[in-house]
Amino acid sequence: MQQEFKLSEEPELGTWTIMFKAGPLKEKTTFTVSEYVLPKFEVTIEPPSAVLRDALEAEWKVCAKYTHGGSVKGKVKANFTSTYQRRTWRPPPPIVKNIEMLKSVNADDDCATVMLNSEQIKELTEKVDNFDLKIIFEEEGTGTVEISNWSGSLVDEAIKLDIGSSSQQFILGGFPYVAEFSVKNHDDSPREDDIEVCVRLFKDANEIRNLFNRRGIWSMDEDEIAEIGKKMVDIKYSSKCHQVRSENGKIKFYVPMNNIPKDVTKLSIKATAINHPANETTKMKQPVRKLDVSLTHTTADLTLSVKEKQRSKISCGENFEAKVYFSSKPNKEFDLHYHALSKGMIFQSGSMKVSTEQTNALESLVGQAKELSASENNNEKDSNEGRVVSNQEIILPIDYKVSPSLKLVVFVNDGNQTLTDSHTYDVEACQNHKVKAEWSEEKVYPGSAVTLSVASEPDSLCAISATDKSVDLLGNKNKVTSETIGKLQAEIGDRKTSRSENYWEYQRKCPQTYDAIKVYESTGIQILTDLSFINSCETITDAKNEPEYEPEIMHSAVAFSAGGGQISAVEADYDED
Repeated sequence: MQQEFKLSEEPELGTWTIMFKAGPLKEKTTFTVSEYVLPKFEVTIEPPSAVLRDALEAEWKVCAKYTHGGSVKGKVKANFTSTYQRRTWRPPPPIVKNIEMLKSVNADDDCATVMLNSEQIKELTEKVDNFDLKIIFEEEGTGTVEISNWSGSLVDEAIKLDIGSSSQQFILGGFPYVAEFSVKNHDDSPREDDIEVCVRLFKDANEIRNLFNRRGIWSMDEDEIAEIGKKMVDIKYSSKCHQVRSENGKIKFYVPMNNIPKDVTKLSIKATAINHPANETTKMKQPVRKLDVSLTHTTADLTLSVKEKQRSKISCGENFEAKVYFSSKPNKEFDLHYHALSKGMIFQSGSMKVSTEQTNALESLVGQAKELSASENNNEKDSNEGRVVSNQEIILPIDYKVSPSLKLVVFVNDGNQTLTDSHTYDVEACQNHKVKAEWSEEKVYPGSAVTLSVASEPDSLCAISATDKSVDLLGNKNKVTSETIGKLQAEIGDRKTSRSENYWEYQRKCPQTYDAIKVYESTGIQILTDLSFINSCETITDAKNEPEYEPEIMHSAVAFSAGGGQISAVEADYDED
């Protein structure tokens, strides 16, 4: 039940009580009625980029600014708190720790600085990792008070080591695996540091997992354990570690992937910040990241991939050139088909004739990346059967129709196989109509005349409002900006593309069929085809005649790979504009 109660124009100020009664049920709650006063100034807290566990000190910068930009003078009361609550059946009262400080912002100051030393940090975080800061700023002369809050947690790694947008799936067929790690300070500035990168190739471990799952180690005799031990040792096919120094916060590298045996199913890359070891006393951890890549073998004479992954948002109002790379023998001709999809619609599709070149475009693919091999003898570098790498560009016009994201699906019919790949690109928030508004002056005295200029396309309907900047300090979740419109566009796109497809049954019963259609997952597109390799896939289970099978433990993702015939039809809404 929901009811409304309208207050009078001049209600009594203070605490009000609402009482509810329905039969034997009784309840009450309170709310406060006070005068609506716009804030005169805003208090901001600039925290440290990170509060490390072993930090000698950490400082927070507290500033108060009037809406016209001037600094507020007054007193600052800072209160750091942490709360520990034992999780038991009858929990005792929480343990709350407080550290209070008083600071002043005088005529010569713009901001105040509050600081915690290492002993105070340890005291606050003795039993918890997170703590809060409450700032009460009292304006000098008037006593006007504004409050600001901050919450944070301890960080136990000295630097930020991240995998980035490296792919976790890879099709073997003449391409090197291209990836990168990012190395940054906690303020996101690039960092130069020594990183040990270990490249390993592994065979499938599911067979051994299934042996333990079926039997259990306690039911095995010594011979069986010894035999499994040999298989466990044999899982690691090759391994090599490299010491690399990051440049401009990046470690760009590629791994040659030729001549890989068919029983090798995983590429594992482990990066370790060797200059920042773990410390048991301070509980600092060594930054370590591991990238596991599922490998898919193919017997096709041709492989393709959208290798040049875009790592920043694409700008509106320009043509985007997406590069598709191919690995094949020289002078091979074929048709490249593509669909560009956004928000559940195909906004562009087409096909083009492609002829692979005599020269190798491998350098264009790897760029300035370092070569990191997975073995001492580097057998993986040798070329596969005279293959060369070539590329083809697909030009896509970027406008509001594809904001905020665009998925490109490419496929090639090679004999009785359909080779596919896809990638989703982020597009900056943009709308159909371009609107610009600006004041004639950035700063004026009260009573001065200013001009607000609005520019838009002809015959546009414009809504204009001008409010005191103090209103913005209160916050407005319904404010219309290009960012909020972009967020709304993303939510609409998610509703169109989030319906559940029955692809799991294809993956379990018809892997080749699933490989051919999985690139259309989460696009809002349904596939219609009369090809036998899809129609022959029986996804309905006959419970009575279903043969018994032994469940297999799956520990790795399925890579992009496609087998089967061509896709004959795709059902979607086309935008005619």
